[in-house]
Amino acid sequence: MVNILLKIENIMLESTTNEKKIANYILENPNTVPKMSIRKLSESVDTSTASVLRFVRRLGFSGFSDFKTELIRCLAIGVKDKKNNSGSVEDKINWSDSFDSIKNKFVLTITDIVKGVMLINENEEYYKITDAIKNADTIYFIALGSSLLAARDMQHKLMRLRKRCIFLEDSNYGLQNIVIATKRDVIIAFSFDGKSKKVINAVLQAKERDVTVISITKYSQNRLENLADYSLYVPNIAIDDSSLSSVFRRYGQLVVADLIYINLAKKITSDPESYIAEYNEIVKKLMNYY
Repeated sequence: MVNILLKIENIMLESTTNEKKIANYILENPNTVPKMSIRKLSESVDTSTASVLRFVRRLGFSGFSDFKTELIRCLAIGVKDKKNNSGSVEDKINWSDSFDSIKNKFVLTITDIVKGVMLINENEEYYKITDAIKNADTIYFIALGSSLLAARDMQHKLMRLRKRCIFLEDSNYGLQNIVIATKRDVIIAFSFDGKSKKVINAVLQAKERDVTVISITKYSQNRLENLADYSLYVPNIAIDDSSLSSVFRRYGQLVVADLIYINLAKKITSDPESYIAEYNEIVKKLMNYY
């Protein structure tokens, strides 16, 4: 099961005022909430029971009791509450910090992002995605802006595993490639906010032809996630492009892509190292690098 406290933190950036009040109370008092009724919680945050119910349903639960059961499970396995947490990226690192401070916080923030990727993604989803890529004739990549780096890196790695990959960084030509994708292919769409019109339009075209779509996007409900057959998530840390947190977007995407690559390599061959080395030798010969 996904870490429910981390999920609450991630959806707070796009929550209503009432939802933020409920979320903050739960994060500040995770050990108390399981002992409360829905009415008691609503009174504690000065909102209605209907608002609390809508909030837990947004998190994916059928009711308040199911939510409390999952919260108890998270606490039992040692999930930290917000009082012991170090706060958001904006709390940790900002433009006014000294360079030495930024360097130290940079490493800590990347570590938190990697841990977040591990907590919010289920192994089962990795397995399903790996199978889809392994069985695909061609893998198409869709990515724009800051997501280009992760898509390009993943393309190169999948090619080492003898997978046919198509990715053009020119946004117009790259998206037009989707027109030739078939139901035997897979599309991997990178979009941090999951709202890019060009990416969404390309995915819609693919869905019309029953192409399997994999999304790598932020841990929050968005259009891309809703359209995709499978989704893996990165922590929802960046508020806007002027914030220092925006520079961390790509790290989560790179970690997710690498984990897919590693799992795929292990599924394709019992000796990934030799398999990849053989590919590298072939490429060297083709490039006349003897």
